[in-house]
Amino acid sequence: MSDELLRPIKNSVWYYYETGNLNEAMSFIEIGKSGCAGESNLDYAHLCGHGACVLYELNDVPAGHRLINRSLEIRTKLLNEWDGQLGNTFSNSSAAWSGVGRPSPALFRPLM
Repeated sequence: MSDELLRPIKNSVWYYYETGNLNEAMSFIEIGKSGCAGESNLDYAHLCGHGACVLYELNDVPAGHRLINRSLEIRTKLLNEWDGQLGNTFSNSSAAWSGVGRPSPALFRPLM
């Protein structure tokens, strides 16, 4: 899928997330993931990060943890350690730990 098409799909995912249409957001995530050039690129990591946020809202924390960890794995390999995308991923994983009443792991490490 071209970047010109993938970008509005990623933006639509976040729009649907922000407006509370979580099932539609998940549909767009799956469309976007199927259009990625592979499962090891930054677009795929971006969609996994969005998917984790949606799944946390749907109270599917284990599935959200798997997606945020996949996003973190990809981004750690491809980005500089100070890249903002990594910071966002760490923030989302920390929010997930805090959301399940376990703030300590959020302070010291990402979801592993």
